[in-house]
Amino acid sequence: MKKVILVIAIVAAVILSTVGMVACSEKNDSINDIKSYDITDTEVFVGDTMSTNNIKITATMEDDTTISVNNNLQFVGNDDESLKLDDEGKFTKAGEYIVKVYALREGDDDYFIGDWKIKVKVKK
Repeated sequence: MKKVILVIAIVAAVILSTVGMVACSEKNDSINDIKSYDITDTEVFVGDTMSTNNIKITATMEDDTTISVNNNLQFVGNDDESLKLDDEGKFTKAGEYIVKVYALREGDDDYFIGDWKIKVKVKK
């Protein structure tokens, strides 16, 4: 019985480490193979809460496939004053706001991806 449990544990460890290595290598390869980024404008309403979870970034790879980008991002200009947010992080004024988006890269300067346009409207 102990041998069966040991064999199962070893097989599980091998599978998990293999999956981890493949995921890491794909991530590193994809960063180097990105041809361009596209940031979709976001529309929200006065009273909505600001969230960087609303951003949609698509990277086009050298082989013309696309991937969604949502990790290791830095946002500049998403402070309360710039976006007209109240103490609860809710939009208080209609308008179009720009937030600069950077990709954080280990051992490298941050890479500017583009401008995220947030269009804040008044509910009718």
